[in-house]
Amino acid sequence: MLTPGPMVALKKNDLEGLDIIIPNETEAVELLEVGEISDYRAAAREVCSRWGVSNTIVTCGSRGAVAWWDALIEVPAFNVDAKNTIGAGDAFAASCALALCRGLYISQALRFAAAVAAISVSTAAAPWTSYPTLDHVHDFLADAGEDDQTSSYLRLVNYP
Repeated sequence: MLTPGPMVALKKNDLEGLDIIIPNETEAVELLEVGEISDYRAAAREVCSRWGVSNTIVTCGSRGAVAWWDALIEVPAFNVDAKNTIGAGDAFAASCALALCRGLYISQALRFAAAVAAISVSTAAAPWTSYPTLDHVHDFLADAGEDDQTSSYLRLVNYP
């Protein structure tokens, strides 16, 4: 899994064989060498095709995320009052990786990651201090009226 920021010059085969790339909007523009992206669904597929990556998740801030994962998956962002967005992409990527490593389906992992990112931007504190605990994510999802199966599953899996 790779988050490609800050972007550096890449050669054609530099990302080939990578399982997952998670660019934000700016990084996706650079990967695709375009001025702007109007269709993030197509962009997610194109990143895979152009760079030889198996799966792409494009994070779109307050608009959510779009993934190409053998099929198109769109996940809306949670509506929160963002106070500090520094580190939100890192929170998203790390929590998505955690959820996938613990066996969740990609759609569940993306929703879990969206919740973690939403919580992390909701405080003006430094990014690493704003990252939530699993219990906090569980409560956040419950308060949002979301099915808490994802966070409940993660809480039941005991890893050292």
